[in-house]
Amino acid sequence: MVLLVCVPVGIWIHYHAVHVISRNAMVRGNLAEIGTRLNGVLADIEVEERQRVVAGQVLGRLEDRHIRSEVNAAQAEIERLQRKLAVERLQIAHQQRLFDNKLLETDADLIAAEAEITAAGSEAENARESFERRKTLLQSHAISEENIHTADTKRKTTQAMLKVAEEHYVAAQLAKETVKLEIEGLEIRKQRVGVLDADIRRAKAELDGANADIESSLIRAPDDGAVVRWLVKLGGSVKVGKPVVSMWLGTDVWVEAWIDEDEISNVQIGDEAIITLQAFPDREFQGVVEQIGLTTDFEMPTFDEIPQPRFARMRGAPVVGVLVRLHDPSEKLLPGLSAVVAIRNTNR
Repeated sequence: MVLLVCVPVGIWIHYHAVHVISRNAMVRGNLAEIGTRLNGVLADIEVEERQRVVAGQVLGRLEDRHIRSEVNAAQAEIERLQRKLAVERLQIAHQQRLFDNKLLETDADLIAAEAEITAAGSEAENARESFERRKTLLQSHAISEENIHTADTKRKTTQAMLKVAEEHYVAAQLAKETVKLEIEGLEIRKQRVGVLDADIRRAKAELDGANADIESSLIRAPDDGAVVRWLVKLGGSVKVGKPVVSMWLGTDVWVEAWIDEDEISNVQIGDEAIITLQAFPDREFQGVVEQIGLTTDFEMPTFDEIPQPRFARMRGAPVVGVLVRLHDPSEKLLPGLSAVVAIRNTNR
């Protein structure tokens, strides 16, 4: 009978002698609080709590009617400017063809006016010479006064025709200068096309910004995982920088064990560990010490992440956190489950 009692007690004493035991341990996972890049109101929740999701999946949506109005307005402005630009380019091309034709016409008119001046000048010179000759003949009474009167009339007529030809040439020059001014005005209109192009680029940038806001109004899963809890209820206000939903990202889990200071020297990275959980009383999990904390719980900036046992723990001495990586974690392990960790004491 004594033997039946002593054997289990001896086994228990030996087990504790060769293991560092932590009953202040917990399953951990990559928990993250997801926020938004926009202020707004949570208008729709598409994934309920405890449901698994894949990376990029939409979890919820902010109210976006005002943003969609901005998108529609930007699209309408782009269409208006594009139509205006198309009409302006057609009109410029049409005017350019007209002015090119006018320029050709004025060049032809100038050539004709130059020829007219040449011809009228030649006739005027001939008429003048004829008149001078007849004046000489009149003095010798070789011709009658009527004959010289006819020559003088012709001289005056050809001079008048020369003056008309010169006026035609001046008019042709003015017409060409006018066409050149009109072409310069057309160049100004072409510069305005560049302004319209800039306006279209600005409107497209506004559209891109509004579309980006539409995308930002969607709350997406950053990675595969599961929704733990919605921190903002449907219809609640959302602020930039404030979390909206808590998620467990990925499937990776590990165990965080807190070791008393007088035992931490017996723990080394690479030590084997046995983990038992109240949630799985009939199963033991194998693991290995992967990290040892650099500070004690007394030096932690916040105590929110330090697990507490079921009773109020009186921390008379500090503890150090140890990360234990499981060799074969179960898919059923959830962050927050309490655990007991036995680390093989390599110093004993």
